[in-house]
Amino acid sequence: MIKNYKAMHSGCIKNKDFLFFILLYPGFFFYNFINGTGLARINFGGWFSFVLFFYFISYVFSFFYKRKVIFFSPLLVIFILLVAWMLIISLFNFAISGFSESVAKNLLYYTSTSVFQYAGLFILGANFKELKNWQYKVCFFILVIQFFLIIQNISTHLMFSYIVKYSPTNEGMVSSYQGMARSVLILLFVLFSHYDKIVSKVLIGVLGTIMLFLIGARTQLIAWLIILYADILLFSNRKIKFYFMILTVCSVLYIQINTNLLGSSRIFQLFSIENSSSYNSRYDMFQKGMNAIINSPFFGDYGGQVRDGSGGAYIHNFLSSWRQFGIVGFLLYILFLLCIAFQAVKTVILAASPMKKLAFYMTLYVLFVVCFSEPIFWPDPGLAAGMLYAIWRQSRLDNQKPAHFF
Repeated sequence: MIKNYKAMHSGCIKNKDFLFFILLYPGFFFYNFINGTGLARINFGGWFSFVLFFYFISYVFSFFYKRKVIFFSPLLVIFILLVAWMLIISLFNFAISGFSESVAKNLLYYTSTSVFQYAGLFILGANFKELKNWQYKVCFFILVIQFFLIIQNISTHLMFSYIVKYSPTNEGMVSSYQGMARSVLILLFVLFSHYDKIVSKVLIGVLGTIMLFLIGARTQLIAWLIILYADILLFSNRKIKFYFMILTVCSVLYIQINTNLLGSSRIFQLFSIENSSSYNSRYDMFQKGMNAIINSPFFGDYGGQVRDGSGGAYIHNFLSSWRQFGIVGFLLYILFLLCIAFQAVKTVILAASPMKKLAFYMTLYVLFVVCFSEPIFWPDPGLAAGMLYAIWRQSRLDNQKPAHFF
């Protein structure tokens, strides 16, 4: 009994990072599905920060206990400067803010939560290792479960409808479709980076496209298609390229033939943007945000989105960093993104292992999304940066002995 317990405990420790990855991404999907459908009422503060907190604590304990090594790469230094600047500006504005006390606290909480998630995801990425075969099988099994849950819960508008029992009291407990799509998308990246056979690639590609289409997250679907075809172009042989070309043609023809059936999906608002309420709303936010930048180009306008209507009325792209954190925050954010892009390209050129391809996918995904959809508060760039840092650190460890930080 004691031996079994020790073996189980040792296995959990060795696979801790994988376990927390499953809890974070697929776990987020199932947490919101259970809440949304009314199967149970679980309130862990949105789940993501809750799980990241325990991961962060476990990592900090093992870091100091094992006296691990730190390499200060340019990417890590820029990352630290960026999150430090975000916190400094947030605290400064909290101290001198003209907002009411409750609004000022909400703004500080929002920024500090984003910084914490940046840091937590960076650490997760920095400790993410090449998965074992059984771990990939677990990921695929989870993906299949998610697929059938989505298929079984489609609304008349061809969208995944997991909010069945809905009331204003539980609104904050259920994620948006973007959050659900992200949970699926990261899992797809993991699987697609590993499986090279044509049958596997086609299966994962088709499953992923159907799932993201039904969830209705347009940015995530486009990001997936970009990464899918970038992988086919860069890492696949001619046979796989040919089959995917045939699949693309067949898909386009199918959509053309079934336009009336598929046209009810919000995905097809991409072809008539002027009729999209989401686009019109974001364009209005962009205009107000740019006016704020023009009026205060050096210091920015931290929290100005509240005056524009709500806490969510920020610019939905990388320019949000300028409005929120001034010209310094903007330059740090751009430098951070450029550093990620450079490191990702350099990594896959040298060798395309599953881990390196995964980091490359994450980078393409992050760069696309911050250009068209998400503000600086979106923490997924932290995961991409962490993975790239891990690859860089391993290359240094393979070539020389680093100095201990402690």
